[in-house]
Amino acid sequence: MNPLLDAQKTWRRWRKENRDADAGYRVGVAATFTADPLIPYVGAGLLEQGLMPAIELADYNQVLALCYSPDSYFSDETDAIVLLWRVEDLAEEALDTLVRAEDEAYAALLAQVDMLLDAIVHLSNRFQGTLCLNLPPCPDHPAWDLAAVGRSAASSLHQEICRHVQERLREHGNIRLLDLDALERSLGAERARDPAKWYLYRQPYVEEFHFELAGLLARTLIRETRPPKKCIVVDCDNTLWGGVIGEDGLGGIQLGRDFPGSVFRDFQRQLLAWRAQGVFLAVSSKNNEADAWQVFDEHDEMLLRREHLSSYQVNWDPKYLAIQQIAADLNIGTDSVVFVDDNPFEIEQMRSMLPEVTCFQVPEDLATFPKRLREARWFEQSTITEEDRQRVFMVAADKSREQLRSTGSEAAYLEALELEVSVFAAMPSHLARVHQLINKTNQFNLSTRRKTLEEVTALSQAEDWLVLCMNAQDRFGKYGLTGVCLVRIDDDVGEIETLLMSCRVLGRGIETAFLSGIASLAADRGVTRLEGDFLETPKNVPAADFYPRHSFSQQTDTRWTSAIAGLPGTPGYIRLALTERPETA
Repeated sequence: MNPLLDAQKTWRRWRKENRDADAGYRVGVAATFTADPLIPYVGAGLLEQGLMPAIELADYNQVLALCYSPDSYFSDETDAIVLLWRVEDLAEEALDTLVRAEDEAYAALLAQVDMLLDAIVHLSNRFQGTLCLNLPPCPDHPAWDLAAVGRSAASSLHQEICRHVQERLREHGNIRLLDLDALERSLGAERARDPAKWYLYRQPYVEEFHFELAGLLARTLIRETRPPKKCIVVDCDNTLWGGVIGEDGLGGIQLGRDFPGSVFRDFQRQLLAWRAQGVFLAVSSKNNEADAWQVFDEHDEMLLRREHLSSYQVNWDPKYLAIQQIAADLNIGTDSVVFVDDNPFEIEQMRSMLPEVTCFQVPEDLATFPKRLREARWFEQSTITEEDRQRVFMVAADKSREQLRSTGSEAAYLEALELEVSVFAAMPSHLARVHQLINKTNQFNLSTRRKTLEEVTALSQAEDWLVLCMNAQDRFGKYGLTGVCLVRIDDDVGEIETLLMSCRVLGRGIETAFLSGIASLAADRGVTRLEGDFLETPKNVPAADFYPRHSFSQQTDTRWTSAIAGLPGTPGYIRLALTERPETA
């Protein structure tokens, strides 16, 4: 089996069979070198993930021109543009003089890099899709090999260039950076390059490198089209540790610094790293509870402890039922769950009963277990916000709230929560989270209109728009930034273009307090009436009664309106704060 040939065949067959079909995802590729061999592998990688791609390739070495006139090269419906470059293609003359005129050559080289970055920033400000750009690999150039002193020493100069690229592009949220140098090093620079093809075709890399680069690129693009998984549910015996605790006992299981116990420790280390990013950890084990918890609580080599788990099901029930219960506990869909088990029966039953769950079977070759986990990339996302990192702690706070709720009446519970809501205009530090909520919130979302980060940034700077955020907290902790409203101001009318909230804060009157804050800040801008659409989707039923419940009257099938003076006030048990200089995210 040859994965490179298989990918090429898959792409050729797809193009032949779907020549006249509408593409679901359009990608444009441009490079300072010949990138034709990359296309089949990128296409096959996107097809494998369920996308229907169309890929356009710009002419050789047209990256700069394309940045200023993308419509001349790609369709105006392009979803993503990939730009690939190397220092030796961009600044060959500066490299020629690097050894004999170090400072001048470095300045000239950096000027060439800045010329490219200026063009990319220009494109980023105008292109609404995703831009993928690589960090350059170490140049394949004679002067680079000879440079051995001062700033032009090969490694330090290359690091300077990469840092410069990252710094220049830091504020442009639709640009995704690919590390070609790391990819070259993983294969070995000499193995990755093909001198003969470079001289014949200006094609510097071997097929295997194109295949690996395409895999990295496809994974990056996939992240832009679908949300990451939210929870990993793991088995215990022969998954978190080697052996069966009920049979082998605490001293007999394999878990420690030596193989194979070291593999299971590395698996736990990976789980904890995911948890630090906000991924829920859960256990589903067919076991006696006391036996399982003994390992968590007493084994010296156990990195994962009971308090690290957001949910668990340790019993003898079918594991697909356990997954359903865990998902319900965490208020997530089962399609957000990854299930890891060593037993092929459990894996196949899960695939049969809950096909939306992503399944991973512990490999027979245990030494490959950590590497295959890293390559799975279930939880990768373009940005990780503070709310993401705090998610697992917020769930623990939610359990405390439910315990309080069970002790008295609903009114007493709401008073005891000591709710505080803050509504404020978004600052730059909030925009990544605002963008994230706009593009992933489905249930309490009145219009489900998606936005790029650049669009959100532009609206936050526009005179006739309000980009408002909501933070909430209570006696058990902070909910974080969980509400967003975009309001377009037209004289005395404020049009609510987007209004959404995380479902985890619904049902406590927080949405009423949020609307009250929106109305107050809009009134400060001269608005006397609010209007907005409810655009029904299969998932936003929880938002369907928001407008009628808050005294809006219906104008058309989708449009609702209300005078600000007629809106309900903030519930008495909630303290509302409006801030012109908002707190940081």
